[in-house]
Amino acid sequence: MSKYQTEQKKLLTAFLKSHPEKQFSAEQLAEIFAVEDEEGATLGKSTIYRLVVQLTEDGILRRFPKQQGRGWLYQYHSESDCKGHLHLKCTKCGALVHLECGLSSELLRHIEKNHRFAVDNSASVLYGVCGKCTDEKKRENRT
Repeated sequence: MSKYQTEQKKLLTAFLKSHPEKQFSAEQLAEIFAVEDEEGATLGKSTIYRLVVQLTEDGILRRFPKQQGRGWLYQYHSESDCKGHLHLKCTKCGALVHLECGLSSELLRHIEKNHRFAVDNSASVLYGVCGKCTDEKKRENRT
């Protein structure tokens, strides 16, 4: 874990922390930070790319493959919020759901005990379509 905190890293982390439900590509972040803030600070594209790698390695960001094309999307997450459960990722809207019911931890225990495999639940994501997107699709099909 990188302990060195630059102003740029603090700025990017604060922005991502204030938008925990959203995902951003490095390109989108570079566009956002290309505009000067009140103090005249900007973050260059190469700095953004370096920082998203560091923040992912530090466990501050989660990285997801883009659904369309190549590359990654990054999303803030708190490591303390992601212990002991799996995650569900909607391929339509990008929502990340913490599967915090007892079955999640039961499944993790089952896999470890019966299959002798310790799942890294901080990196475990099951992909599918959330209920909200499923409902919207049903409404569209009715019209």
